[in-house]
Amino acid sequence: RLPESLRERVVARQEIVVSQDSRERSALIDAAEQPPGPNIAQLCLPLIHQERTIGVLYLESECKETFTPGLVSVMSMLASQAAVSFESAQLFEALRETNMWMVKGQQIGRMGSYRWNTRTLLSRASRECYRVFDIDLDINPVPFEVFRSRIHPDDFPGLEQALATVITTKSPFRHEYRGVHRDGTTLDVVAVG
Repeated sequence: RLPESLRERVVARQEIVVSQDSRERSALIDAAEQPPGPNIAQLCLPLIHQERTIGVLYLESECKETFTPGLVSVMSMLASQAAVSFESAQLFEALRETNMWMVKGQQIGRMGSYRWNTRTLLSRASRECYRVFDIDLDINPVPFEVFRSRIHPDDFPGLEQALATVITTKSPFRHEYRGVHRDGTTLDVVAVG
């Protein structure tokens, strides 16, 4: 509901507009609900991030002298910070949505992801990886001993040898083995790293 006279100057031209005695009606109150009254003072600042207007900060007051140069300077600084915050919030939301789709994709594909620190022997893993290896979600990070307890005993020596080789040579890793849940369920696992 920003007045058209302000929209062009603030959004398109990225100007700061201060009007101490505006003939415009309030942009904050529906026209039908506005009682006739004194003219209002308006301050309209573009929210600019990376040279792009992403919004507008609009303030109004019934006092003509409200928007002093000092106040406009402070509000400009706040508008700049607000633009960065809004952009960050949008990026965070996009990241959250991407993560949600990644989690869903891992559930559908029955595959998990992990990061294993070869020095500390601790891992961080996705929820699906926890499910695949039947590990409690409250164990974080996952010690190698917990992971080892989920490997079929006959398959562990081969896996251990493959890991030692990969760590020494710093080469890509792919190994197949059997995982064993606490209830005895066995499943085939292909680990890639």
